[in-house]
Amino acid sequence: MATVDINKQVYPSDDKTLPFTERIQLAIKERNQIQTDYQSVKNKEANDIMDTVEMFVQSLIANDALAKQFMRSIHHSRIDSKRKVVEVYTFNAWQELGNIYNQTITSPNVEGKYYSTKYILSGGYRKLTDKYIPERSKTVKELLQEVVNGEKFNNGVDSETKNSLHVCVFWKKGPKSTFKNGIYVSRDGIEYT
Repeated sequence: MATVDINKQVYPSDDKTLPFTERIQLAIKERNQIQTDYQSVKNKEANDIMDTVEMFVQSLIANDALAKQFMRSIHHSRIDSKRKVVEVYTFNAWQELGNIYNQTITSPNVEGKYYSTKYILSGGYRKLTDKYIPERSKTVKELLQEVVNGEKFNNGVDSETKNSLHVCVFWKKGPKSTFKNGIYVSRDGIEYT
């Protein structure tokens, strides 16, 4: 027994009483509308993702939060430590690695919609955003690097080490991983990967 999809769009070209050539001509016209609708949906999705990414980065720097993380890092590090990094944000989405936290990032536009933190931090959305909104398409790393390269953060140069600041993002834990999954700013001039 065949099932009927009640949500399936019905098109004039589906009318079996029409001659075949007329149905083909209708299908050609319908194709344009179908593609326009598809492009519109994908464009909205790309904009929602970038709004989410931009809102997430803003939340990391709002109310002087990023500067406070720098101060905290300096306060809690040893003077002779070779590795100087600022832990900006961490997450764990895998039970086998311990308690799950910060697993998702909420969309600012659609109530109840969220994206996996791994998807956002990895830039997994770039194929979509590069195609539909290339002028806005950036990763969390790129957006945050723009912030740390700004005047507020000494144009991207650490005042203590005199090295360049590098935003480092980790989203998958490997056997040799030193850092937790998340976002860090390297103050020692090394771009950790």
